Amino acid sequence: MLLDLVTLRYHVLNSIAGQMWRAAVDLSDWDAVRQDILRTYACEAERLDTDWAVFCGEALAAGWLVDARDPPSVGGVGDIPAAKVPVTRSLVQRLGWLELAAYAAFWRVRRAVRRGTLPEFLQYCEALAAGPTVSCRDHRPALRAFLRAEALQFDRAGPDDCLVRSLALFSFLRSRRIDCRHLIGVRRQPFLAHAWVEIEQVALLEGQTDVGQLVPISVIG
Repeated sequence: MLLDLVTLRYHVLNSIAGQMWRAAVDLSDWDAVRQDILRTYACEAERLDTDWAVFCGEALAAGWLVDARDPPSVGGVGDIPAAKVPVTRSLVQRLGWLELAAYAAFWRVRRAVRRGTLPEFLQYCEALAAGPTVSCRDHRPALRAFLRAEALQFDRAGPDDCLVRSLALFSFLRSRRIDCRHLIGVRRQPFLAHAWVEIEQVALLEGQTDVGQLVPISVIG
């Protein structure tokens, strides 16, 4: 039985889910736990592997588990890091863990916009920017995961929604400890304002916007 200290709700796990939970939180050898479950319950290996992926994905999305590679939650900025991300079972089955993390980043930014708590979210981003990074980490898999998650946003506007998109990308990459910067820049004639993310002064996922013509007025990271 699990008690969610945020919602104060109990969640009852069956015996197989209980073994999955212990394997996840204790960082146990999943292969050994998997073989034990297969011997004990005579279930199909393919079904068990699917259930394991779904179980871990739903636990991550619900906030019960966190990726050990992620930085710790940042305090003092409301409930942004702990916000529960609503996902369906079918969505968990379609996405990998990296895509789910990117999907959650989009959801948290849009939630901040809806609630009028964008300043608090910017504080959260600044706290992420102060955390540790791994300079040698390849960011290309994260960008591919981000684009796949973006395709599932029903109200997406892509590059035309630059603030939401860039904040989601920045918070997602920094949560993976990938060193990057979030910038907002302007051009006077003709007037243009744009937000984007860059790594080593290279803008990410920018199409027609020439960010080299913009003067930064806000930089995080």
